[in-house]
Amino acid sequence: KPVVTLFGPTDYDTTRTHYPLETPLSLALDCQPCWKRSCPLKHHRCMTELAVDRVFSAVTRALDSHASRDAA
Repeated sequence: KPVVTLFGPTDYDTTRTHYPLETPLSLALDCQPCWKRSCPLKHHRCMTELAVDRVFSAVTRALDSHASRDAA
């Protein structure tokens, strides 16, 4: 099954799942990755600005791609 992973204060290269059907999402902000549970800059933009529309689009693409492979 496809997986969409969200990366905020963590780093994709370090914490990725290595799952072949993974789609990673991140904003690549200057303050990323900070590795902090609470945002030291008090804005937590790495997660709050990762828009629902962007996540939904990634999930939709992953599911559509997976369904296309299964149908072939």
